[in-house]
Amino acid sequence: KRYGDDVNFIDQYNVPDDELAPSDTKRPRLHYLGRSIKMLSNADLVIFHGNAKTEFTGGCAIEKHICEEYDIPYIYSDDLIYNGGDI
Repeated sequence: KRYGDDVNFIDQYNVPDDELAPSDTKRPRLHYLGRSIKMLSNADLVIFHGNAKTEFTGGCAIEKHICEEYDIPYIYSDDLIYNGGDI
């Protein structure tokens, strides 16, 4: 999705059919984590669900660590102000 001239939303949840984990994949969660890591390489900002006190586990913890290690700015969804308009 595109939001104005300077914001482009990278959607990691709606996976195109050609990027779905093959049916014989032993660890599909790892397949999707690899896809998310590739997406991080193009991100200017990452939004994590929760707040600074949220304990992230699994893929989210790894993604947050990557942001910290590679200087990718991130914020938490609880820090955003929602005005009730379309997202």
